[in-house]
Amino acid sequence: MRRNERLSDELSACKRLSRRGEVSDESFFAELKGKGIDITETQKSAIRHPSGALALFAGPGSGKTTVITLRAAYLVRVLNEDPNSISIFTFTKKSADELTRRLQQIHPTLKSVQTGTFHALYLKWLLREAKERRELLTGYAQRGVVRSILQSLREPFHDDQVTAILQAITVLKNQMVEPVNAKDHLDTRDVPASTATVYQQYESYKKENNVWDFDDILMVMNERLHSQPSFYTSCTDSIRHIMVDEFQDTSRIQWNSLLKLASKTVSFMVVGDDDQSIYAFRGAEPGLMKTFVHARPHVRELVLSENFRSLDPIIRTASRLIQMNEDRKPKLMRGVRGTGERVRVLRAKNAMEEGRVIATAIAKIHARDPLRTVGILARSHHHLYLVSEQLRTQGIALVEDLGKNLYTESVVASYLALFRVSCGDFRVREEAFRFYLKLLEPRVAREQAGLLGGRAALYQHMAGTPTTLAFDAFVKNMAVQTPLDAVRLLTKHYEAYTVRLEHARRTPSQEARQALQLLEDRVAGLPDLKTFILEVDRFSQKDEQGLSKAQVRVMTFHGAKGLEFDDVILAGVYDGAVPHARALTGERKARRVLLEEERRLFYVALTRARDRLFVVYPASTANADREPSPFLFDAGLLSRKDENRKSIHTKDREKQVRVKSDRQIVTRHDKRSTVVRKAAFHTPIPVTADQLPKRGEPIHHEVFGEGVVLSIDPFPNGHKVAIQFKESDVRHLFWEVALSEGHVRKP
Repeated sequence: MRRNERLSDELSACKRLSRRGEVSDESFFAELKGKGIDITETQKSAIRHPSGALALFAGPGSGKTTVITLRAAYLVRVLNEDPNSISIFTFTKKSADELTRRLQQIHPTLKSVQTGTFHALYLKWLLREAKERRELLTGYAQRGVVRSILQSLREPFHDDQVTAILQAITVLKNQMVEPVNAKDHLDTRDVPASTATVYQQYESYKKENNVWDFDDILMVMNERLHSQPSFYTSCTDSIRHIMVDEFQDTSRIQWNSLLKLASKTVSFMVVGDDDQSIYAFRGAEPGLMKTFVHARPHVRELVLSENFRSLDPIIRTASRLIQMNEDRKPKLMRGVRGTGERVRVLRAKNAMEEGRVIATAIAKIHARDPLRTVGILARSHHHLYLVSEQLRTQGIALVEDLGKNLYTESVVASYLALFRVSCGDFRVREEAFRFYLKLLEPRVAREQAGLLGGRAALYQHMAGTPTTLAFDAFVKNMAVQTPLDAVRLLTKHYEAYTVRLEHARRTPSQEARQALQLLEDRVAGLPDLKTFILEVDRFSQKDEQGLSKAQVRVMTFHGAKGLEFDDVILAGVYDGAVPHARALTGERKARRVLLEEERRLFYVALTRARDRLFVVYPASTANADREPSPFLFDAGLLSRKDENRKSIHTKDREKQVRVKSDRQIVTRHDKRSTVVRKAAFHTPIPVTADQLPKRGEPIHHEVFGEGVVLSIDPFPNGHKVAIQFKESDVRHLFWEVALSEGHVRKP
């Protein structure tokens, strides 16, 4: 159907449904234009959508929130719908609050539109009809219940174990799996073997104590919609229009209840992007975007393909990456802001050096503009510990910190206790002694724990015994070792301890192992333990006073969902971290599913950037060599050097050398060689007169260095500029291309 015919049909349908609204269709959009709100034709078509089902595929920065709010306004002001009859589902309270704020800014009557998370709206409707009320378990209470169950089963109950089981229970409930069938849906390679048993006892506990958890809200709502006609009628009679934001994060049970809830509505619109589905660990199913298209008759599909957020090099990089996924709806994102600097890939020697590289980059960014917002993102919070420490050490304050640091990790805190005792600080001797017993004297630890309990002064009670004398000798010997040797010595004993746990069918903490790897990187090169302890104390005591007020946020890829920054720095982008190592193991089908999820997660991280994007990876961590993430090759940022390509030899292995034959930069590091690919050639944007150089004007080129403009020759589609570099080296450049690719700049 031609666009004019489609527009005519939309307007006709709107007129049929219109009940003499406050304003006409023409006046509504004219009013928006008068306020400086520019709407694309696709956005306008979605806003006008009168009835039936609509699947709106909205890429990053495509203005989906604008469409949702303006559609609600259109329904009320043009089609004269009751605001209370419109329900908008979101996935976070923050998103719901933002929608409410925007709606009220558009028009006061829109404050009555029902906006909220699935849990909030469902709980509101359940309480409205409920004859009984149940207490909701807090997250802390849930962990306590699961921990008690694990203790009764004589299973490990450390934080990692509790988190893994609760996460698995959430997924099972969102997939509508009852406790009796849990074993058939669990892979014990990914979750503790006791999960199914804990799930059954956890549900029994809640039933006996008449309490719910948050997942029960979804389950009860779904059950009552399908089994209680009066409840179903009460809910559906008051809802005429449903909109769902971030639909790609919908779970099976949410979809099942939505389908029933929307069975009598005038319109049902879902907005999402299957390329940004990153919550499978919570039960989200990206395939539901496709399911929706086939679940309702005559479903209409629209794609918001204009990206209003990012500059072209960022969009191209992200698009190359996500096109590697097979299970997705193909879509081509187009930028509207134009070109900019190419995406930069930076290599650091190790994790500590990575932190310094990032801190230096931020200092340069804010030297130009202190108000620029910067997001430092990583796959997990562990990869941000050392980065965060380096930022604070160099005087850069964080708008939002991680809430904890490397030294608050339980196992690292125990290491520090031993180090402090070895340096003469006996205030933490009791903690250090208990940790020593756990690692080196497990039999004594069990005996004494049974006799004295966990709170007695164990060292004082055992003073003068062979065990305490051995402990004293152990910490005395540690005092003369380098911090790296001391860490490795303790880690050797810690690994033996984890083997004992595995033999006892107890799962050691993976979080602890990651923290110890970071600790090795942290202490490498330090002369003695006293120096390390002093640095830890200085870091811990450093307050916010005297730090810069730069707009820097440090968070995980998941935490950055829905946010955007002027500049983004992605940290820890090495193979095994991005993608996560678990995506590279298991059966082929499972690997593909996990790998596509990890690729979507990295895509989300890339698309948080508005203007500039930097990717940093360490060449080694914990004394192990690291390769850059394979996603950097998928995105076209790196390319493996072909064996037949002309090799380049240089004494300076860190020097970047231009290869004319393939327009690439080769970076050699030790015995490995990596090729950093330039951004793909694209049609240059015309420049203004003040962007053109003048004869005799100095110019800086990223490869050739400093030069002087000799001549400028106009061409039909640009200008050819002759620049002299270093004596007789004269280069002729197509100025528009060189400028748009970020190769040249005026000093």
